[in-house]
Amino acid sequence: MAFLARSEESQCITSATLSDSRWLVAQRVIASRNFEKSGRLCTFLAYIVRCVIEERTDEITEQQIGIHVFGRAPGYNPGEDNIVRTTARQLRQRLAVYYLEEGSADELRIEVPRGAYIPVFQPGSKHLSELQSASLDSPSSTSQEPFTRSHDVHAPKKKAAKSWLYAAVLLLAGAALTLVAQKCISAVRLRASANDLLWRQMFSSTLNTIFVPGDAGLNMFNNETHAPDQVSLDDYIGGKYLYSLRAQSPNFAGAPIASRCYVPIADLQFAEHLASLPRFRRVSFRSSFPRDLTPQDFRNVNVILSGAPVYNPWDELFDVRLNFHFVYDGANNSMFVENRHPHTGEPSAYRTDWKRIFGYIALTDNLDNNGKVLLVEGTSLVGVEAAVDFLFNSKMMAPVLDKAKKSNGDLSSFEVLLDATSFGGGDGRVEVLATRFY
Repeated sequence: MAFLARSEESQCITSATLSDSRWLVAQRVIASRNFEKSGRLCTFLAYIVRCVIEERTDEITEQQIGIHVFGRAPGYNPGEDNIVRTTARQLRQRLAVYYLEEGSADELRIEVPRGAYIPVFQPGSKHLSELQSASLDSPSSTSQEPFTRSHDVHAPKKKAAKSWLYAAVLLLAGAALTLVAQKCISAVRLRASANDLLWRQMFSSTLNTIFVPGDAGLNMFNNETHAPDQVSLDDYIGGKYLYSLRAQSPNFAGAPIASRCYVPIADLQFAEHLASLPRFRRVSFRSSFPRDLTPQDFRNVNVILSGAPVYNPWDELFDVRLNFHFVYDGANNSMFVENRHPHTGEPSAYRTDWKRIFGYIALTDNLDNNGKVLLVEGTSLVGVEAAVDFLFNSKMMAPVLDKAKKSNGDLSSFEVLLDATSFGGGDGRVEVLATRFY
């Protein structure tokens, strides 16, 4: 257990923890070739497993992991520093690889459910198979008759009757399991087909698809200069803001931050998700930095825009058609969501604070009305991440897409405003605040 020396937490590990089977499982994973060279993943895994063993699950939050595992200062803002969420994704991926390779025969497996950080321990596939075999074999083992006298001529008939009974029970149980499995498969297919309807339109065979991530340098420019309003699309296209005195960023060496090509990690992860879709068409897909585009680039294409207007001014091209409008408050360096036409019981604006976060998904027509534009926004990077998670969750998206589905099978335009506050807090929950269908 050479890894223990790498963790500050290891100094107080009790003998009860060290002998716990769950800790031994974690150490086996840590010692594997998939983990041995990644100290950060090892420390992360050891911390969350130890907290579970020692019944300190209240300490398995994004805030506490950031402090105890990554050395962040108490009170740091996870909304601005996503190291915990990024590492958790890497941990899930690395665990999946480990259990496909070295850990394929492990009897106990560690899982970190998506959207949460508390690990769960599940029987391995080999152990499950043994349990299933044992359960299937148990009737035959109990069917053995007690000792009978040799002159009991009815014993063979009794055995035969019981054999038929057990066979019938097994047959009925198998039929029931098959029916349940078919229903589960059908439900999965229905959910998958709902999302597939969206991606079939975004990756059509007749139009190219362009992915436009956010310009993080533009957002840093807004934060640094405390501009009263976000940079307009006209100024962004013309580049006039780059030559203002406020854009020269005297606190930074070299090129002003406003002119640098920085892309948020949330948008890179979004693009990675897109590339893994069955409908993804590499030959007709391209991604472009927003500052390199012109309005002409948005014609006769499907468009996927990521990031709020402070990151991606191209949202303005399509914002006029939509109800929910993201507004930058330069004086307070924050954002809020304007509700242009509130429904009954809805506020006219959704205000953010240091812990209130919103995500947003919208589908509308492109400039030529022959393709689609998908907007994925958030009042912070956490809001964008929550919107991306919601978008790729077939179960959560199914009610939205079912309602947006037209009689010809295409999708009508829609908007979904999300409360991502709990997602940012680490428990992964995202709630729908309001929707619009057109």
